[in-house]
Amino acid sequence: MSLFEDSYYIMDKNIYTTASIGVSLFPDDGQSFESLLKSADSALYKAKTNGKNQKQMFNDKISEEINRIYLIHKGLRRALEKNEMYVVFQPKIKLHNNEVDGFEALLRWNSREIGFISPAEFIPISESTRLIIPIGKFVLREVFSKIRYLLNEGYDNFKIAVNLSEIQLRDGGLVSYFNSLVKEYNLSPEYIELEITESMLMKSVDNNIECLMELKRLGASIALDDFGTGYSSLNHLTKLPIDVLKIDRSFLIDMKKNNKSKYIIENIIELSHKLNITVVAEGVEEKEQVEYLRSIKCDKVQGYYYSKPQEFKYIINMLSKKDS
Repeated sequence: MSLFEDSYYIMDKNIYTTASIGVSLFPDDGQSFESLLKSADSALYKAKTNGKNQKQMFNDKISEEINRIYLIHKGLRRALEKNEMYVVFQPKIKLHNNEVDGFEALLRWNSREIGFISPAEFIPISESTRLIIPIGKFVLREVFSKIRYLLNEGYDNFKIAVNLSEIQLRDGGLVSYFNSLVKEYNLSPEYIELEITESMLMKSVDNNIECLMELKRLGASIALDDFGTGYSSLNHLTKLPIDVLKIDRSFLIDMKKNNKSKYIIENIIELSHKLNITVVAEGVEEKEQVEYLRSIKCDKVQGYYYSKPQEFKYIINMLSKKDS
């Protein structure tokens, strides 16, 4: 790796490059060329996911991780066919009156072969394999179906939020599929809130913003999730078609011991309101957090303090009808 520390002079230019190296050793990591190569490749994959420009020796932990990824990848291909995936809903609470005015739809997977798998584990794999495209369509259809049910039951004052992947935005078929669901279920997109993160927008900014603008023109609202982490930029608030901003839970966790987090939250809320953007605080788990957020005019909260994500049948009675 030290050979790559200096630049190379090629065609009148100084060229810098880095190296990621995976290493396997005979006989512990494989007893044939094929098995050694597979182990070295697994170690290389680990070196790249850890940030690149480093070496990684193969070990049992890497073997377990690769096998786990393989099992999840294999299971994902038939998870929808086997009806192993389902959607749960977590309420969002308006702080000025403590009423539920909507939910976030969250995908869950309980594999018959592997058991319950966290979204943090299977979503990245579904994105890397583009299986997020059919999975995302499944979630959208489930949400449209539930909205149609609520409207039929007389509920009218709510929104259901759906998380979008950058792969879905880049696919090119999202807007037409969304529009087809609007027609199929005969409902207004005003009941849908589409959640995106800043980091996913950065991968293909112009294309992704145009896709979001089309969805907004149809009538859906757009929420910027996990604000305050990663690529956060105030510039995004002026350029993106944002209706809702969600403050990342890390600020709430940190504010007990760090006044800087409090100042950041307070200023995010003040700025958002001046831009006519609604603010939702995520990960609220304590009464103290609720009271503080109410005192600084945060619009809504979401978190375990009020409710964990639940099956649809348990969340219906959280809504109130307009006439009631």
